[in-house]
Amino acid sequence: QNAAGSRLDPPDFGRLRDDRHRSGRRTLAQRAKSGDLEVKRQATWGMSVTVSYDLERCSSDFPLFIGIVNGSDRTLEAVSFGIEGHRTGYSEPLYDSGYLGYSSDRIIASNDGWANCWTLPRQAYGASDQIVAMNPPNTLTWSAKNPSPRFRE
Repeated sequence: QNAAGSRLDPPDFGRLRDDRHRSGRRTLAQRAKSGDLEVKRQATWGMSVTVSYDLERCSSDFPLFIGIVNGSDRTLEAVSFGIEGHRTGYSEPLYDSGYLGYSSDRIIASNDGWANCWTLPRQAYGASDQIVAMNPPNTLTWSAKNPSPRFRE
């Protein structure tokens, strides 16, 4: 992954798709349509933020693959959002960036997208070190929370 990130082509999210020939799995878009999507997607104002723990696309220093898709009819100038990592079946996060802990000023045209690799958020307040140690980041369900976009006027 280069520092500039990668372009995403809606509606199939371009490079966000699985490598079907290698993994034999359905593409991310197919999984989303079937309702079997493990990567959480938050749609707001015609834009969405996706997040997954992905060491195939990202390094261990920046293991979260975060995609931003602008499905609106306006140019997205910036977006802030939070990231949480949860154990399956639990509501309290083990990792939590806070309300708007991540932000990007990447300009994304209407019906376009972009992705890059990001660091893990900090350990959530109240999450015990023992429980965090027993649940490595690759086993958690990751989600984007509270996206706050800024569109060009």
